[in-house]
Amino acid sequence: MSEEETTNHDELDNSRALIIKKISAYIGVPILPTNFTQFEKFDGETLHVNMFPIKEVTNLTIDNKPISEFTVDNQAGLIYFRQHYTGFLTLEYTACLTENDYSLYIEPLVEDMLEYENDSGWAKNASSIREGDVSINLDTSIGKGALIQKNLDNLKSMFNTYARMI
Repeated sequence: MSEEETTNHDELDNSRALIIKKISAYIGVPILPTNFTQFEKFDGETLHVNMFPIKEVTNLTIDNKPISEFTVDNQAGLIYFRQHYTGFLTLEYTACLTENDYSLYIEPLVEDMLEYENDSGWAKNASSIREGDVSINLDTSIGKGALIQKNLDNLKSMFNTYARMI
């Protein structure tokens, strides 16, 4: 690969990474594996995890004693203990979308957003075209930008089931 091709490839990777971060912030769910630590005073048999879907629990202690007997509901962000615990809880875990969700929903959206971002056409964001006395109004509801926004809103609604009211 030439130096110019390498530079273009790196810029594309950076653009993809930035778009993924924007999508993640918009829908409120970590798209790529992200490590989290949760500290709290705990009293109960069920723990509500702050960020989910949960990919993996790497460490769970209560009053610095390791807890290994629990069940995880990855999609709901819940950890069920086999007994009642009271104490200071420390939880280390990774949260992100499943690979299936990523390939079904995120990859196509990233490609659309990259294409839209790199579109330098004169009509990209045009709502009307005027030539002399003639004016043509375009239907912006079916434009690429509107479709991207609709897909983002759909994802936010779909993954909003992951959000909880506390």
